[in-house]
Amino acid sequence: MTLLEQCQIWHKNDEYQKIIDTLEAIPAQERTAEMDSELARAYNNLADHTKPEGRKLLQKAIALLKPHEEYFQGDHYWNFRMGYSYFYLDQEGRALRYFEKALKARPDDEDTKQFIEWCKKGISL
Repeated sequence: MTLLEQCQIWHKNDEYQKIIDTLEAIPAQERTAEMDSELARAYNNLADHTKPEGRKLLQKAIALLKPHEEYFQGDHYWNFRMGYSYFYLDQEGRALRYFEKALKARPDDEDTKQFIEWCKKGISL
């Protein structure tokens, strides 16, 4: 089993801290883009956006994802994770752009459609 496969199992079991601890133990320059994406996903899932610590985790997720924008261009998961982070940082305009790209990559994804709707409502307020 690869490390990323193990992360998938931990994710299914809501064991986000195990993902964070394991991937953060690897020096940043040795992590792959996929590892950084999984790490960002774990930070997003662990974050409580109503608390300052949670908002810091969302910002950390963006910092992990941003350097890989060209690598993941057109990737549903990468765009969804960026949108998710921005959405819960109350930046619906930025989030919408990423969710729209995620939807283009996976047109039938209901979660993405729901976030797009929420973004549009937030922007119109």
